[in-house]
Amino acid sequence: MKWIYKLENVIAGLMLLFATGLLTVNIILRFFFNSGLPWAEELIRYLFIWITFIGLAICTRNDSNIRVDVLLNIINKKAGVIINILVALISMAFLAFLTKAGVELVQFNIERGQFSPALEWPMYIVYISIPIGCALAFIHYIQYILNMAKQFKNVGHEQT
Repeated sequence: MKWIYKLENVIAGLMLLFATGLLTVNIILRFFFNSGLPWAEELIRYLFIWITFIGLAICTRNDSNIRVDVLLNIINKKAGVIINILVALISMAFLAFLTKAGVELVQFNIERGQFSPALEWPMYIVYISIPIGCALAFIHYIQYILNMAKQFKNVGHEQT
């Protein structure tokens, strides 16, 4: 599993670094030479789509998705663990739906042969980020639930 973590971090990091560099170069070209790279904006947009879905998986793995935890702070630990598991299960159902819809979108684009306007890349290269990122997040939620189950078992057996 650790290799998946490293791969997610490396992919997201390299894409962010490349997008930032490309954006900087394009700004310099436009400012000083009144001419930018015509494909740069499209590529940056697609990189940020990939970064978003890989970032979803990273945030899920690190338990750093946005949430309101006021209720968790006022209830006992066992009830908090149960609520976290229920929220994770609901999130997993939504991720399963998004993964399936993403696969269908990729298949549709492969069948239709849609290409991006400036780069002329097959659009499924962009859309495949949806099922990949959602499936990775789904896997991380499985691990999260297993960790929560261990916490549930240990709550009340802690030494003070």
